[in-house]
Amino acid sequence: MQSGQFGSLRAHVEQGKLSEATLHAEIGEIVAGHKAGRERDDETILFWHRGLSLSDIALGAKMLDKAARLGIGQRLRYA
Repeated sequence: MQSGQFGSLRAHVEQGKLSEATLHAEIGEIVAGHKAGRERDDETILFWHRGLSLSDIALGAKMLDKAARLGIGQRLRYA
């Protein structure tokens, strides 16, 4: 595991795959409705979180609530 600025994302930054030019939004901006999420199949949403597991649970609950309210998403089998 890499530490320091960018941590495990360092390789993506160094390869030019992740930069200010390639980053559309942070997950919070998408969840809050300030920016659109994926609009095409070739787009990827990056969620890089280095916080507490409690905040992961809270964010996940908010995302599930919003998806249910909008009638979007799909169930995945856990196996």
